[in-house]
Amino acid sequence: MSLPLEGIRVVDFSRVLAGPHCAKTHVYSGLHAAIAILACLTERERTGQGQYMDVAMAAVMLSINERVHVDLSDEELGDEQPILGATDGPFFAGPHGERFASPMSLVGSMSFPFYLAAMRRPDLARDPRFLTPELRLRNLEALHRIVQEWIWTFGDMESLDAQLDEAKIATGQVRSIKEFADSNWARDWNAVRTVSDRSGGEIRIPGRPWRFAHQVAAAESQLAARQGEHNAEVLQELGFSASEIEALEQAIIGKAIDLLSGPGGLASFLRTRQLGARLAGPSLPLDVGHSQTIPAAIRNAVILRDHHCQWAGGCDQPASACEVHHVRHKANGGKTSVRDCVLFCWFHHQVVIHRWGWTVILNPDGTTTAWNPDKTKVLHSHSPPARPG
Repeated sequence: MSLPLEGIRVVDFSRVLAGPHCAKTHVYSGLHAAIAILACLTERERTGQGQYMDVAMAAVMLSINERVHVDLSDEELGDEQPILGATDGPFFAGPHGERFASPMSLVGSMSFPFYLAAMRRPDLARDPRFLTPELRLRNLEALHRIVQEWIWTFGDMESLDAQLDEAKIATGQVRSIKEFADSNWARDWNAVRTVSDRSGGEIRIPGRPWRFAHQVAAAESQLAARQGEHNAEVLQELGFSASEIEALEQAIIGKAIDLLSGPGGLASFLRTRQLGARLAGPSLPLDVGHSQTIPAAIRNAVILRDHHCQWAGGCDQPASACEVHHVRHKANGGKTSVRDCVLFCWFHHQVVIHRWGWTVILNPDGTTTAWNPDKTKVLHSHSPPARPG
């Protein structure tokens, strides 16, 4: 899909790309791309020949705009609306304060008669204030007030909806996201589902917007992947072998280390330029691979990060009463690095972990998770409380 943003900047689309339409460009372009893909697949099935497909965002925005033919043809319609749905579609308050809207304009000559029919007010067509689109736009506040006062003569939304439906006036209730998600329709459709946030809690996310006659329901616990989580699977599908994938990962890691580390690395460059002479000294190792002892630089970095005991069940013992623990024991290949070390008090380190056999992991967000040997108890930590002041 091509996104010719330069073209959008250069071409004067006037009202074609004005206002809220710009926020929908990617959505509309994606929809047109899906339609084009289906058309290509259908054609390939019919002819046996595939073809290249391209979708241009600027061309999409031209094609979906309902008044573009008027602008392209230099038609001067004044305040007349060239479409049934219009940008001045009004908002109304229902009999009991319900907020709803209609896409049908009070100004346009095509839709104005629908309101007159609904209200049984043909006399308004002869009102000097409402004879033309220009006059209706000039007196839109008064016209809207007439419709609104008529709406308030109904006892409930059901009877009002019946009258508007008879006159073929489309309306829709204005709801918040939560109100919509809790509606009967949203529950029947499973438009919202609750999933794990992968950090011990739950979040509500949108459900699937489509249904198929023979659809096999996917597990509701299915989560969106973290960035890069399925890189290996994707590369395998592209034909890379396991050894090639591993070599590629190592090459990328090596490039990243070369870029960031060492006296000439980016970290050293930024520290020297931004932190001043006091903090612009030589780089200290924060990852030494396998080591029998924990170097002072790593110990100090862990203390500076954790501040106090990081036991998952909660512990406020200060750093001065704590020890640095390898998340993975050295005997099992654990590395000595800031990322693989965490601060625990003597009791949780020496007794709970090393004597009672509890397992602790340090999560990517800095929290810890711990469980006992038979995994009947699992504890999750939270971020340390904010310090006063």
